[in-house]
Amino acid sequence: MRFTINLASLLSATTVLLFLLPQAHADEIVTCESHDYKYSRCSISSPGYVKLHKQLSNSQCKQGSTWDYDRHGIWVDQGCKAEFLVENDRNDDYRNNDRDDYRHDDYRGDSGEVIHGVRITRNIKRNSADYRSFNSGNLKRCARACADDNRCQSFNFGKQQKDCHLKDNIVEGVNNNTVISGVKNNY
Repeated sequence: MRFTINLASLLSATTVLLFLLPQAHADEIVTCESHDYKYSRCSISSPGYVKLHKQLSNSQCKQGSTWDYDRHGIWVDQGCKAEFLVENDRNDDYRNNDRDDYRHDDYRGDSGEVIHGVRITRNIKRNSADYRSFNSGNLKRCARACADDNRCQSFNFGKQQKDCHLKDNIVEGVNNNTVISGVKNNY
């Protein structure tokens, strides 16, 4: 009888703990549509990395031109209608665990490392015009945005503001200890 009570107490305590643990949030698909070729905004449940999942319109959906996103949602314009995949921040270990952020919160590491097919150079800033800038939150997400964007050839990542500046060219860099740059391996 005593064993049964202790086992029941243990099961009850385990059940309570499971409900108290933070819940993992799954990636979500958000459909966003530009009605009558006008600007429209769609909310997302939590910030994350967004990419085009499936275009649903005959009008072009081109990131930075007819659609884009920020921490608050996705915007579309000029008739773009698409399903967008929002990869939730809480799903990716490198985004969730500050101590295990693949060296990208302390920004120590070897130059020449490759992240998502982009060669990283620390303390170098490439001085050329950006075609897209946003707060990426960390270096790995900035590298991923460049890797996923056909237009991107290089980027600068600001260590302090955690801002990502995508570039459609490659210029020689200058020393700057507040910036990390990256160049796609195929360039």
